[in-house]
Amino acid sequence: ADLCERDPQLRERGFWAPVATPSGGTTHVTGIPFRISSGSGIVRAIAPEVGESNSQVLGGILGMSRAEQDELVAQGIVWA
Repeated sequence: ADLCERDPQLRERGFWAPVATPSGGTTHVTGIPFRISSGSGIVRAIAPEVGESNSQVLGGILGMSRAEQDELVAQGIVWA
């Protein structure tokens, strides 16, 4: 946060990308470190929380039941 406030060059370049958080707030994350053109890319979201996609991956893609998923969490194989 301190560097974000103090570094005028990075601030002017828009290096600190504002993104929404799961709690409904906003935070700034490290942006793309280089620019090739005006379409070089943007940061749209923060990294997912640990276990955020478990249900989608384990249940939706791998077809595991809720009980099977819960067992993986209970055994410490998957973080929730």
